[in-house]
This record gives sequence, C-alpha cells and structure tokens, in this order.
Amino acid sequence: MRLDKLKFIGHFHGTQESALSATRKQCILFLVGAARQSTYCVTLHWETLRSLGITEQQLGEIVIDHHSAGLSEADVALLDFSLKLTQYPLSICLRDIESLRDKGLADEQILEAELIISYEIFACTLSTGLGITPDFEPKVILLTARAYPSSPSLDGRKGSGEHFGPYLRAVELAPGRFWPFPFFEEKLGFVPSFFRAQTLLGRPQALPHIRRRSRAEKS
Repeated sequence: MRLDKLKFIGHFHGTQESALSATRKQCILFLVGAARQSTYCVTLHWETLRSLGITEQQLGEIVIDHHSAGLSEADVALLDFSLKLTQYPLSICLRDIESLRDKGLADEQILEAELIISYEIFACTLSTGLGITPDFEPKVILLTARAYPSSPSLDGRKGSGEHFGPYLRAVELAPGRFWPFPFFEEKLGFVPSFFRAQTLLGRPQALPHIRRRSRAEKS
C-alpha cells in the first residue's frame, strides 16, 4: 500500500515527521504491537513500514532480533526501551533514560517515544477488545518477552537514594500557550503533573476531547 493512502490515519499512526522520523515511530509501533500480540496493529504497521521502504526481510529480522537487523545503535536502544516499557514498566528508571541520551537521543525524542508506546498499548488493547479484523492480509507475529534484569522493589529503590522522576526536562509554559492548562485550572484549580510533563513537545498528546469540550462550552 502507498504511504499517501495512509495519510488519513497518519497523525495517530506515526507517518508524519516530528521529533522522531516516521520510520523510527513505525518501528516502535510495530515492535510494541508484536509484544502485545495484536494481529491488527502488527498488520497495520507492517504495511506502513513497507510503504516507507522497509523490506519484508528486514521486518522479519526486526521481530526475530532487532539487534541484528542492521539498525543504528540509537534505533536499537529505542526499541530496547520500547519493549522494556511495554513488558516491564515498573523496571524503568533514570538509567534507562540516560542510556538513550548517551546514544544521542534528545529529551523531545524520548518523550515522543514514550507517548507512541503508550498509544500503541492502548490501540492494541482496544482492537483486541473490539475483536476487529485487520484491514490487510493478517500478519500473525508473536514476540517472545525478553528477559530483563529484575528490578528491586520500589521501597528498596527509594531506600537506595535512587532518583525518581520526572526523568525528562519540561518547559514552563504560560496557560495561554498550552490549552489544557486553563481547562484544568478552571475545573480542578490546578494543572496535573501528567500534563506538565508533556510541555517539552509544545503540544499535549493526551485527552484531545478536552479541547473540543472546552470550546463547545464557550460557544
């Protein structure tokens, strides 16, 4: 399928360039979909990656072992992080973020990767719950969970003096420059940290219906 035929879902499925390239985002989505055993999502991202010029042979190599798929060190590190956050989220710590920075990834790119991973987990869960069939010939790819070193308990990590978030820098923005802020100030009297942590990209990525509702209330 040609990339131009996927543009209508491009904003949600990572076919637009931003902090991360379209190919990088699609590789993350593809591998997370495989880890979540979602035939629908795997099929969608397989086709999208093919439209971006990735061969079926390399796609197969990425699933079998992305360390041996001819990817850059930064891409391998991103996919390692993606799988760890997907399969072992409680084991994520500052060291994981620092290892990505060491590979040359900026905080903006790391934040976008985290948002993409979170979206894909949501999409996999929803598509499975709805029981929907793939839009293309199904690609059934089940990724075996990777073994990561077990992490100490949260209490143990706290006792060791380990740094607990926020792991990424954020930008202080005036309410008028980041539309969720006025909404939450009005409704809650404060802005949740969940949204303050997303200011680095200059646009919120969660709960877009808030904006529509806020505009409707004003009209």
